[in-house]
Amino acid sequence: MKKIIILIMILIPFFIQAKEIKNHKKITKNHNVYKKTTKKKIKKVSADYEDFDIYKTKAYLVKVNGKVILEKNADEPLPMASLTKIMTALIVLEKIKPEEFLIVSKNAANETGHRVDIKEGEIYKVYDLLKAALISSGNDACYAIAEYTGGTEENFVRMMNKKARELGLKNTHFTNPCGHHDDMHYSTAEDLAKLTEIAMKNEVFRNIVRIKETQIETMDGKRIITLKNTNEMLRKDEDVYGVKTGYTPQAGKCLILKAKKEGKDILVVLLNSKDRWNVAEKILNDINSFAQIDKKIEINN
Repeated sequence: MKKIIILIMILIPFFIQAKEIKNHKKITKNHNVYKKTTKKKIKKVSADYEDFDIYKTKAYLVKVNGKVILEKNADEPLPMASLTKIMTALIVLEKIKPEEFLIVSKNAANETGHRVDIKEGEIYKVYDLLKAALISSGNDACYAIAEYTGGTEENFVRMMNKKARELGLKNTHFTNPCGHHDDMHYSTAEDLAKLTEIAMKNEVFRNIVRIKETQIETMDGKRIITLKNTNEMLRKDEDVYGVKTGYTPQAGKCLILKAKKEGKDILVVLLNSKDRWNVAEKILNDINSFAQIDKKIEINN
């Protein structure tokens, strides 16, 4: 009997240890299941974020109430096409009174690309040609106001690059006022967001870029030109109130928009987008989901 008791006492620690090992294995198994489930959730969230790249856009940046919440290649220098006209308009508004009149030069009338078809010798108010440049993205109107402001296109371009440096646009360089493609004509989504925020502080600029359709006329009233905004988002979403489109084969489809949605101030910059209207629409629809995320989402290639 005494031997049995001694044997039991010897075996008890082994039973306890075996139970602890069993419990540990159970805990470990549960922990591994948890880890596996968590990894799946993380992977799903990550995949969802990659779905944001449905955007099929080379570079983009989204800000809500001044905070960057979503970006991809935002600091990569890329061609920006007619988004260039934001800088052109900003400088013109700083240097020239909108109510001044100018005579369309031969160079302006012959400007290539997208045009509103102003004619050499016609006289327009600067304000009207600003509308033609920003609403209908007319290169001829844009050239006219740039040339009038700078004296020559070359001098105006120097003004553009000087302004870019003053504003701290470190990855931006201009070679023309309208957005024609050039290897040395580029900007980034980050720089363009900053430029747009500054331009939107100007009341004249802000009021122009929200106009869906309007007309301008020569000083003598003999010719009237209808302007339709190239920014389809103004017609697709009543919360959108600007800003500018751009396109060249090299730059692809570009868009900068501002919107006020459910009390949120939204800025979207898209560079080289395959489907800018649907992308912009999706971003605006998903903005509440993005805005709830504490840190910005950065999509990598």
